[in-house]
Amino acid sequence: MWILFVNGGWVIVAIMLARLWGIMRLYRLQGKYAAAIEYILLAIDIPKDSEQTPKAMEQVFATMTGAHQEISKRAKYTKGEIQMAFSCEIISIDGYVQFLIRTPKVYRDLVEGSIYAQYPDAEITEVEDYTRSMSTQFPNDQYQIWGSELQLVHNEAYPIRTYRF
Repeated sequence: MWILFVNGGWVIVAIMLARLWGIMRLYRLQGKYAAAIEYILLAIDIPKDSEQTPKAMEQVFATMTGAHQEISKRAKYTKGEIQMAFSCEIISIDGYVQFLIRTPKVYRDLVEGSIYAQYPDAEITEVEDYTRSMSTQFPNDQYQIWGSELQLVHNEAYPIRTYRF
């Protein structure tokens, strides 16, 4: 092993260490970039007598995906730039069901505009994060919490909806 290392094997080790250093640097940059993104939580109240089909909400999601853009390699490796994410939640607090969207502050107008385009009578308000007042130790006697995660059955190349409304 020593002879292999002395006769050029050190180059492979040096390349592996340089690659590892580059990956660690990228993760550190992306962590700083992600920490600097300011998020807001928007509560959406849609009137119960709304006659919109689920297709309207699909259009809202389609509009929000327009915010995702390709990140150049230069921005990725020098600034640590990452895709900003949206989170859509349905919550019930004391029996009141509400739809929430967590969005980067810079995309607030995009989210509000896409919702008002499909639901003109909707009320959108900025609310505080409801999770900050909750305990971090579960299970406990005070909260009844249930969560779920959806997982695709097919490859991501297939659409989520494969039928027409």
